[in-house]
Amino acid sequence: MHVQPTLDVLKTRGHNAISIDLLAIDTSKPRPTWEQEVLHITNSVLSQLTSGRDVVLVLHSYAGLPGCEALNRIVQAGALQPTAERKGRLLKAIFFYAHHAPTGLVMDVKAFVGPQNPAFSIDESTDLAYHDQPYELFFNDIPTKEEAKPYLDEIKPMWYIPGGGAIASDDWQQAPRSIVASSKDKALLPEILNQMWGGHQEEIVWTETAHTPFMTQPEEIADLWIDLASKPSGEA
Repeated sequence: MHVQPTLDVLKTRGHNAISIDLLAIDTSKPRPTWEQEVLHITNSVLSQLTSGRDVVLVLHSYAGLPGCEALNRIVQAGALQPTAERKGRLLKAIFFYAHHAPTGLVMDVKAFVGPQNPAFSIDESTDLAYHDQPYELFFNDIPTKEEAKPYLDEIKPMWYIPGGGAIASDDWQQAPRSIVASSKDKALLPEILNQMWGGHQEEIVWTETAHTPFMTQPEEIADLWIDLASKPSGEA
């Protein structure tokens, strides 16, 4: 798991760090719907709050899309303040090199393929999505492809989730948040991220890593997340 080294650092610093794996990456099970993916994130967070834990939710890359709608549900469930049912609260959402879309836009992963993203492709016969340049776009901070091979070997096709879902409201904006981007990101280019995040540019915290830096800079990424979790919304 690519994020595990950063999770390990967080755990050594006393944090209960867990990964919520998207349903779409498990191709041994039936293809999930957008709604199932959203509920998977929503329920995973609410279960932590019910157990009494405060939560900082980090959304990386594509997870920003279903994650944003999950935040709508989490906010609507009253998770920003402790309740009799849920002793914990959502402290912050960190959009880490994460995609975003306007409220009401119907989602379709096919929006990620085409001339602007030639490395992505979808096999129409299997409904699987592929990436053809993971080293160049995800791990460009690792000096050679040979050094990156253990991580490249973990890259598998994922389910293509067809259109039908959307970010239904702006309730997610009530949650304290930080938006993190990288000037050296080759998978989610800085100019594309700026465009995606529309009027939120003043909230963006800029870094200089590859799109997937959890193995190469675990200490630095853990430090960044811990620091952002303690700051007001949008503050670098």
